[in-house]
Parts: sequence; structure tokens; C-alpha cells
Amino acid sequence: ESQEIVESVIHPGLESHPQHNLWKRDFTGASGLFTFTFKDSYSTETIALFANSLKMFGFGFSWGGFKSLLTARPYKRDGKWVHDGKHLVRLSIGLEDTDDLIADLKNASTKEKAFRQLIAEYKERLYWHIRKIVHTHENADDVLQNTFIRIYKSIANFQEKSALHTWMYRIAYNES
Repeated sequence: ESQEIVESVIHPGLESHPQHNLWKRDFTGASGLFTFTFKDSYSTETIALFANSLKMFGFGFSWGGFKSLLTARPYKRDGKWVHDGKHLVRLSIGLEDTDDLIADLKNASTKEKAFRQLIAEYKERLYWHIRKIVHTHENADDVLQNTFIRIYKSIANFQEKSALHTWMYRIAYNES
């Protein structure tokens, strides 16, 4: 609950949960299944980049196993969006070392914030660079998305032998 980018943590074991008193009355311990929302509303693509950057978490719905798992999506209840339509990130904590899981989440959060800034600065320029190559808006949008996914996944391999924008333009060209 104290992370700057997190809006809320949803778990009945927390005093901030609206049904905490029921949990406290009926339970003596808690599981490692909880949900959180980010303060900002992110696109499905950005949430996917965040989730894919995690090394310790797999994707899945099989709660209670030894492997830490994650799902993320917006939810509706009674026809209305829960948490203003923001993605709810649900984590099931397995048997991995807690410090490793926290480091993974923190690194992904930092990477995601920096990547959002990178997108904001280069999205339009890369789009027009790609558009000159592929000629249609639809194809340019697809290639731009693939370009940013590739940049996100390989940014750790950037060796700084060229300027960052040169490296990104080369990726865009190769994706086109």
C-alpha cells in the first residue's frame, strides 16, 4: 500500500479493506492471494509489458501452487467497471523467496515508468518513420506496437554504441 504507483491493495487481511472485520472475525491467518491497482489507468498493452517483464511470476489462474502467478485485467461487476475500469493485478504468491519477488516487482515498476516516458517522447516520430515504409495507418500501428514491445524486451541489451533513438529507429526499420 505504500508504493507510489499503487492506488490500492485489495486483501481482506488489510485494515483498509471494507470487509476486514469479517475476515478478522472468521480467520486467524491470510493467504498470499491479493490484488492491487495502479494509480494511473494503463492500456492493456502497457499492462502486458509490465506483466511480461516480471521474471518470477508466471501467468495463470491455478491459485495455491508452489509457483507465483499473476493475472491482470479490468473487471465488471453488475454491469459496472470495478475501480473505474483500471486493470486489477492479481498475484498469487508461491514458494519463491519473498525478497526476490519484491525485487522483481520493483524492477518492473521502475522499468515500466521509464518506458512510458520513452513512448511519450518517441511514439509520434517512430510512427511517421514506420509509416513511410509500410504506407498504411493500420500496418504502421501494428509495426509501432511490435517495435515498442521489442524495445521493451531488449532494452537491457542496449550497449550504448549508438544513440538510443538510432537504436530504436533501427528496430522500427527491422520490424517494418
